[in-house]
Amino acid sequence: MEANSNGETFLKTVMVLTDGDGRLQLANFKEYPARLFWQGGRFHVTFVATFPALRGLTVAADLIKASEAREMGIGDVAQLWERPLDKPHAEDIKNYLMNNEDYVLGTITLNVTNTVDVKVAIKRSDLSGIEYTTNKTATVYLYVRDGALLQIADGQHRKLGIALALNEDQERFRSESILLDLILEGDIVKAHQDFVDMNANVKPMAKSITTVFDTRGTVNKLTVDLYRGVSGFGDANVEALVTSISKNSAKIYTINNMRNAVVEYLTGKSQSSLRFAERELADKYPVDKLDCDSVTKAAYDALVADCTGFFELMSATIKPWNDVIKLGSKRKASEVRPIREDNVCLSGVGLIVLARAGFFIKRGDQSRINDRLRLLGTIDWSRSNKMWQEAGLVTGGKITSNRSTILAAADAVLAAVGITTPKEEEAGACPAPNP
Repeated sequence: MEANSNGETFLKTVMVLTDGDGRLQLANFKEYPARLFWQGGRFHVTFVATFPALRGLTVAADLIKASEAREMGIGDVAQLWERPLDKPHAEDIKNYLMNNEDYVLGTITLNVTNTVDVKVAIKRSDLSGIEYTTNKTATVYLYVRDGALLQIADGQHRKLGIALALNEDQERFRSESILLDLILEGDIVKAHQDFVDMNANVKPMAKSITTVFDTRGTVNKLTVDLYRGVSGFGDANVEALVTSISKNSAKIYTINNMRNAVVEYLTGKSQSSLRFAERELADKYPVDKLDCDSVTKAAYDALVADCTGFFELMSATIKPWNDVIKLGSKRKASEVRPIREDNVCLSGVGLIVLARAGFFIKRGDQSRINDRLRLLGTIDWSRSNKMWQEAGLVTGGKITSNRSTILAAADAVLAAVGITTPKEEEAGACPAPNP
């Protein structure tokens, strides 16, 4: 092969041409069926390794303590193949593997620092395809010398998470495998750049996408179930993808507005302790047990029924909300906009205030729940109502969204239905509502 780039030069140093079945008989080397391909001016070799094999095949960065990190200069950092290990992150991956039968892990990217540690066996008949065509791919065999360690360019936390999972349940994970991408690159500076490039181009998912896609989360599943089951939500009234309602929208809420309201209704803590509240619900109603545990399924179904009943009643009895619903699914934005802009309840903040009121009503005097819910539906939600201005929720005709004004507004609503609320830190101590 005539080397015309650094990538082809590197391949030439590790390539072995073969005939027949394309395999080599190499003592002290492990064999991996693989695929060779060209990307970004370099050859890559992708192959699969079992979880146990991954332990002895790769080396991850050392766990650097904070005290050690403070003493490191730029020269020390430059010698690291990847960022220092974050052990809690690896623990999270381990827990993800342990708690999910149908997990998925992304590819681990590797580099090789010593060309004597690897060989790539390529059939002579495939060589011309690599040299002279634009395809530059071939089925090959990768050989890694016993005792050689390939450097991890991206994926060290996955590697450690896998090792931790193996320690806890070797029987379950010993036959599991992961895809590896070996870049035929031994330059540590380029490896650093690869790591930065791979992570810099990853855009975090929008919360709305996570809510719809992440079916493992109890709150997400519940939100989607209510989206489909409450007439005041659904396609006609809720934006399922975007994160805010534009003036030109014929809808009134985003799915994240819904999600926050669901957490507020069930825990009273949609903002101050959101992650704690979500974990609390996930522990009590684990989604992964719904198909195999009848008790959990019954409890979750009761939870859905309780939430559906509340939001269905509110959307039917709160006049501005019901007025929007009556416009039908083919309504125009110009018909919805004046109703939405004039009423606190048709905003994400107003929906949280409403849900918080429901949280306390359901935990109050059980004999008065129905009467108080009916009263809740008769509250004047127009922005001109002095109650919202006195609570600080509406200032100059605009809604403010800080937690203190939400609490003050909810307190005012509850006072109107005959309830005095405890401080927020005491809300979690309230008994669960009767479904």
